[in-house]
Amino acid sequence: MKKEEVKQGINLKWYKTLIEVHFEALKKTEISIEDVRELMVQTHRATALLLLKELQQSEKAKIDLQKLKTTKALIRFEGTRSEKTGAFKTFLPELPREQPLVKVSWHVKFPSEVELWRPDPEVYHSLFILAWERYVKPEILKGVKIFKNKDRNRITWIERILKATFTDGRKRLIELVILPYLINYKGLSIDEAIDIAYDWALKNHEVMPITRDRRRFNASSLLNYIRYHAKRM
Repeated sequence: MKKEEVKQGINLKWYKTLIEVHFEALKKTEISIEDVRELMVQTHRATALLLLKELQQSEKAKIDLQKLKTTKALIRFEGTRSEKTGAFKTFLPELPREQPLVKVSWHVKFPSEVELWRPDPEVYHSLFILAWERYVKPEILKGVKIFKNKDRNRITWIERILKATFTDGRKRLIELVILPYLINYKGLSIDEAIDIAYDWALKNHEVMPITRDRRRFNASSLLNYIRYHAKRM
């Protein structure tokens, strides 16, 4: 596995945790696109706040951090007119001592070019997670007690398989469904997954013996078979 893939995998695990904690705190049983969008907006705003707070406040440029905490903000661009002062916004190559009031539109200056900063995706992913941890998470957890939803990490149709018995396809279910589900999806340890799969296999074995190459498994060989495939997950 490449180094980049390892990093991406770590990020994806963080995102999964972030989303689970965030929506559990909000007691959301159903998550809509708008809910995810709101989470993104909050965290993007917090990311900017995180970056600006790390910058030293300049004597020439005062950054109003409150602007980043509001849910709605109007961003004016060159040529627009303020309803309060009647002045036009104009491009300034450097900050003057006093704020100029441009009262006529033909005095408005526009920048010849605009530089767009694009952060490295890996760096931005880290900033995104850090911003959520530092600013968004404390807000949603204020006075909230999180109760783990035991049913969240379950797939209903596989849970039904674990409660049922079959007369055919048991080995395929163990190899391709039950063990991957218990280990990779539910995150159980290999030993826990082996115990569950073995108990299920024994119940099925009693209904009709499980065979391999027309030979019946016994209790010991069945356990070894399950253990072998569990360690390959």
